[in-house]
Amino acid sequence: MKLVIPTSLQMGWIESPPYFCAASEMAHDVEENYIQTPVDSRPQHKFVCHAAQGTDFDSLPTVVTDNGKLQYMVEVYVDDFISLEVPTSREQLVHVANSIMGGIHNVFPADDDDENDPLSLKKILKLESMWALHKDIVGFTSDGLDKTI
Repeated sequence: MKLVIPTSLQMGWIESPPYFCAASEMAHDVEENYIQTPVDSRPQHKFVCHAAQGTDFDSLPTVVTDNGKLQYMVEVYVDDFISLEVPTSREQLVHVANSIMGGIHNVFPADDDDENDPLSLKKILKLESMWALHKDIVGFTSDGLDKTI
């Protein structure tokens, strides 16, 4: 008898979804803890520049000027990490992005080759990680101005 221990979580196996989802939820828990740390306390993530761009991002003040409390929600659906924020500054959005990507990499280690990174560079380059007031998320359109989905 041979015992096979996978070194990665393969999608598509009959038994893999529960294992994969458990690992995704663990990354979610790490992210939540990171977001709770003081704003600007997390190290810069190598992909944060892709989340911190665009006209909606640029329309925010650079730093919190009125002690604005960060309001957010982070959810995970299989391998999609979805965050909603009500930021008062760019600094808060960068903090959340660093926390989420850092949490993912704590459970699914980063690869030196960005093409093989657990964070999908293809999705990132399509601006799916960019914060925006209007966004299609898992088949739903979110409108941050009208506060509707």
